[in-house]
Amino acid sequence: PPLPHHPHDGIDVDNLKWNDLRKIVKQHGLSTAGRKFELQERLRSHLEEERRVRLVEWNEVHGGVGVVEEVVEEVCDEVMEEEKKVEENEEVVENEAVAETKVTKEENV
Repeated sequence: PPLPHHPHDGIDVDNLKWNDLRKIVKQHGLSTAGRKFELQERLRSHLEEERRVRLVEWNEVHGGVGVVEEVVEEVCDEVMEEEKKVEENEEVVENEAVAETKVTKEENV
């Protein structure tokens, strides 16, 4: 059987207003320090970990292979997303370095 819906599954972290985001972060026992994007990432990571734990526990009770496959798929998707972000950041840094080099060369001419 599939994992039952949990109230935390419906939290739309990206579209929460600042006050609502801060309130939910605090309810989960997480630090409310930082900028909005930091709180979003902190809450998102916490909710993902919470879901993984529920999936593992569900699998232990129901012995379902499909649940384990779902966890593996989610983790793989997360890793791929993180790798994509790293690649995009590397491209931005590289482009900024090229732009700086052009400016420096133009200043020296």
